[in-house]
Amino acid sequence: MKKIFSFLASMAMFLYSVIVLSIVVLVEFFAPFHQWCQYAITQNILFGRMKGKIGNLITYTNFGQNVVRSKPLTINDAGSAVQLAQRSLMSAVVEFCRIMLGAIQIGYSNFTTEMSAFSYALSQTLLNAKNANDPPDGILLSSCSVSKGNLIGIPDVTYTPESGLKVSIEWTNNSENGNALETDVIYVAWVRTDMTMFGSELVGSVKRSHEEMTISCDGCTAGDEIRVYVFLGSADLSIISESQVSAELTLLA
Repeated sequence: MKKIFSFLASMAMFLYSVIVLSIVVLVEFFAPFHQWCQYAITQNILFGRMKGKIGNLITYTNFGQNVVRSKPLTINDAGSAVQLAQRSLMSAVVEFCRIMLGAIQIGYSNFTTEMSAFSYALSQTLLNAKNANDPPDGILLSSCSVSKGNLIGIPDVTYTPESGLKVSIEWTNNSENGNALETDVIYVAWVRTDMTMFGSELVGSVKRSHEEMTISCDGCTAGDEIRVYVFLGSADLSIISESQVSAELTLLA
C-alpha cells in the first residue's frame, strides 16, 4: 500500500511539473506576438494560492483570484521625461485623493465591491483629470470628481465668496424631479488650488430643499484660490450623484 501511495505521489508531482513547464514554454513562445499573453487569470486546484516566480512567470493573488503573468519583455527608462512626468502625475492624483478621502469614502461608497473607494477614485482621477500636456503636467482640478452615481444633482448652483474666508452656495430645489427628493443630503468638499489646504462639510445636515448653505475655509488666508465640490446622497446613501465643481474662487478677508 505504501508503494502505491508513493507511486501516486510521484505521478502527481510529475504531472504538476509537466503542466508548469508547458505553461512556461507557451508563454515564452506567444508573448512576443500577442499582448494578451502578458496577463492571464487562473483558478484551479494545482495553482491554489501560489505566490512567487516560476521561470519567466510571476504568480500572485489579487482580490481572491489566482493570477499568472509573464515578466515584461522590456522595461522603460525610469529616468526619462515621460516616466518622470508620469510619476509626478501619479503623485498629484494620490495627493488629491488623500486630502479628499472623507468625501470620496461617501461619494464612491457604491463602487467598493471589488476595490476600496480610494482605489476607485484613483482610477477615475487618472482617467479623467490628466492635464492635456504631453507629457502630462499635474491634474486638472476642474475635471476631478469626488463622487459618482445616478442621483440627480442640483441645478443653477452659484458659489459666492464672502468676507471671513467663507463661501455661500445657492441652488434651485428640484425635488420630485426624477429620483430627486427633498430629503437628499448635500455634501461639500473644498481644496486650495495648490492642494496644501482642504476641508469638507460632510455632516449631512443640509438637504436639497434648503437651497443654500455657507462653508468656512478655515486655515486659508485672503487671496487664496479654492475649488468647491458638491454632491448629493439619498438619506440611506443607496444612491449618490455625480459631483459638481466650482470655478476657481478667491477668498475674501
